[in-house]
Amino acid sequence: MTAKYDLTVRAFDSGTPAMYSDVKVTVDVIEESTYSPEVSSLEVHISSYMDDFPGGVIGTLKAVDGDKFDTLDYTVVSMHRNLFDIDKKDGRVIAFAGLDAGSYTVNVSVSDGKYTSYGTVNVVVTTITEEMIANAVTIQFADMTAQDFVKLYRKDFIKTLKNEFNVRNEDISIISIQKSESINLSERKRRDTSGSNNLDILFAISKGNEYIPKDRLKRRVSKLSDDLESSMGVQVVKVIADICEKDMCAGGKCVGSVVFDKDSLVPVFMDGGSFVAAKHRYTYECECPNGNIGKYDYCE
Repeated sequence: MTAKYDLTVRAFDSGTPAMYSDVKVTVDVIEESTYSPEVSSLEVHISSYMDDFPGGVIGTLKAVDGDKFDTLDYTVVSMHRNLFDIDKKDGRVIAFAGLDAGSYTVNVSVSDGKYTSYGTVNVVVTTITEEMIANAVTIQFADMTAQDFVKLYRKDFIKTLKNEFNVRNEDISIISIQKSESINLSERKRRDTSGSNNLDILFAISKGNEYIPKDRLKRRVSKLSDDLESSMGVQVVKVIADICEKDMCAGGKCVGSVVFDKDSLVPVFMDGGSFVAAKHRYTYECECPNGNIGKYDYCE
């Protein structure tokens, strides 16, 4: 049986002489669906800054069909339809603004018009608090992508920290994963980082009922660099608690901080999972003895 027909359709008018136009028409004859869609599960972790998630795409649910010409249609079928949606054609999962901290199971149907299969999107939302940020440090790895960290290195990273600090996995909070940025300290501006292949991991560790102070955390993680490089097979560039340096803020005190742009998400997508967090940057102020904030890195 011929599977494809190429036709030419001609339309005439009633004039003398008659005028006409041609149009090409292709007809594909396909067999009825034989295979049902195969749907993969999706694991999503969201770091929600101050429990104020702005909403956006959090991952893509993958599905395949053995029938060449089938078109798949995705639909959220669970009780969380007021919190999540999915693009009907490509499976992109969307979380609405204001999503609260907690765990969610989102059931999705995928249909080829004849058969329907089901997949699951498991979403864990963790609140990033001011206390967590105040005690967080950044470790920078050389020549690493965010996808590689989450897929290949994250487990070994957490395992090494867990053993060193004698804490549980859940006590180690990965706050943000993003491409490294160079800082122009004198002008407090971020430089272009299009040529950088390094990766920044912002994290905090709690022990008991409080977080390990960032200065202590920085010292211990810096000493742990060789172990991390050995266990992960990577290069640690540096560990920083803030961007303050010894000679900054002449006549005053440099106070570093981490600033989040809660409306600018940095999603890390990969097959079967994703990590979503707000974009962050380091900044600082010069506190002067008179209580003022110094300008241009010095106190008058």
